[in-house]
Parts: sequence; C-alpha cells; structure tokens
Amino acid sequence: MPEPSPDLPDWDAHFDAYWLALAGDHHDGVVVTETGRGRERYEFNAAEPVASRDHGMLGFSGRRWIVRFTDGRTVETNNLWHQGPVPEKFWPRFPVNAVLDQPPVKPFRLAGGS
Repeated sequence: MPEPSPDLPDWDAHFDAYWLALAGDHHDGVVVTETGRGRERYEFNAAEPVASRDHGMLGFSGRRWIVRFTDGRTVETNNLWHQGPVPEKFWPRFPVNAVLDQPPVKPFRLAGGS
C-alpha cells in the first residue's frame, strides 16, 4: 500500500475538528436525538424558530418539526438543520436532549376536477 502523500489533508483531523467545534456550540437551538442509527445533531435559530417563507433556504425545505426537549420545553420550527450522525466516540460530548416529532401532513386539496 502506498504511503499517504504529505500534500493531502488529514481528513480524520478535519472530521474530528468539526465535531469538537459542534460539541462546544451550546445554545437553545441545539437538538441531539437518539435514533435507531445512533445520535443525530440538529439545530435551529431559537430566536426565530418559525422563519417566514421569504427567509431564503429553510432546513428540510421548511417542513414543520416539533422539538420536545428533555428540560420540558416544546418548540415548533420550520427551519431545522441537520449536522449529521454523531460519531460514537463523541457521544459523551453530545448528550441526548430532545425528541423530534413531525405533525401529520395535511393532504393537498386539488382545485377543480371531479
């Protein structure tokens, strides 16, 4: 097997740095959930959890989410962003703090037709 080139970035170090930076990012919009695949990290703007449609890009295309925090808060947001699955070695730095719920989607009513 060839030796890694010194000109290539150390992707493992970048990956760890990403998760370490997120581990230090504590605010009211940080969401860590437990799924069947492990832990997932999300976030939203706690100062504006429901963003207007003219906001620009919205997380999950503006899909409504209900965040039920373990501290008793319940927040509805339409601008939830997924940072990814938390690597198991970082789980101690990312305690589960919420459950995500999606309200049922109302079916579209088509105009016209029979």
